[in-house]
Amino acid sequence: MSAQRSPKGFAVVDFETTGINPSGGDRAIEVGIVHVAPDGTLEDEAETLIRVQRDLGASNLHHIHAADLMDAPDFAGIAAELRDWLDGYVFVAHNAVFDSRFLNAEYNRLGYATPVDRTTSICTLRLSNRFLGLRSLDDCCRELGIRNADAHSALGDAHATALLLSGFLHGIPDWEGWRPALRAAAELEWPRIEERPRPWMPRQSHAARRPASPFLNRLQSGNPGASDVHHADAVMLDAAAEYADLLDQCLIDARLSEHEKSALVDMANALGLTREDCLRIHEHYFADVADEAWLDGRLTDDEERELRQVGELLSIDADVIDAAIAGTTVTD
Repeated sequence: MSAQRSPKGFAVVDFETTGINPSGGDRAIEVGIVHVAPDGTLEDEAETLIRVQRDLGASNLHHIHAADLMDAPDFAGIAAELRDWLDGYVFVAHNAVFDSRFLNAEYNRLGYATPVDRTTSICTLRLSNRFLGLRSLDDCCRELGIRNADAHSALGDAHATALLLSGFLHGIPDWEGWRPALRAAAELEWPRIEERPRPWMPRQSHAARRPASPFLNRLQSGNPGASDVHHADAVMLDAAAEYADLLDQCLIDARLSEHEKSALVDMANALGLTREDCLRIHEHYFADVADEAWLDGRLTDDEERELRQVGELLSIDADVIDAAIAGTTVTD
């Protein structure tokens, strides 16, 4: 008998789409996802555009154009990592029926079935209608003072919905739906995805913001074991080398899956590395990657794309990334 998995929390999802009918050929063209802990704390988040071979529908609403999707992964390229983001979490959306239909339609195109349906998801629209007497996400945000400056972008709406969910978790903690949903999500079986993953690509206006790598936010500045490490430089160097070695294995495809992020966090905690320690290791690692890319005196388009992807994953400052791509260094 396998050990029972512990509930992870909630995965709040929003899709931007070409229309409203996936069975009629409409497609998902952007996904945003935010993890929310069982106590309502917002944790990791991610987003990507999704390349499709068809017209994009109401671009005046979602502000996505064909040129934006030229270098984006198709759904096959994000299927494995999206599965990692959802596995073990309660699927949540504002109109969960709509978003789950697109989720299932996209996976079905690849020959996979997901465990997400009306019985295994939570719909904040239904909760809002029941407890606030409101339905639209905009109305709910106004009622609760939630700012959604990026309405009708997938991550903007997912983030607003995550804040709405957090409000419900704090405001109605005894609602009968929370615990059964969390327990069920921990036991749901997700398919193994065979398609080769590709790096996720947020819309350009969001890529410029570059928030810190979400997995680093799981590390504390005052890691309880850190004081022992800093007593000896040799021990610190060994810890840094061990962490960097795992980082090298994880980044071989210029991406970090949820499993890889968790492995890095677990190792950092085990070694007593603080968030600041990891950031310094990341900076040295990125510098080494940049030096290696420039060994032949030039950067190919693929090398530039991967270098930028690695820099963003590691929370390297944008100026440092730009300088590395230009073959220069940033000085104070």
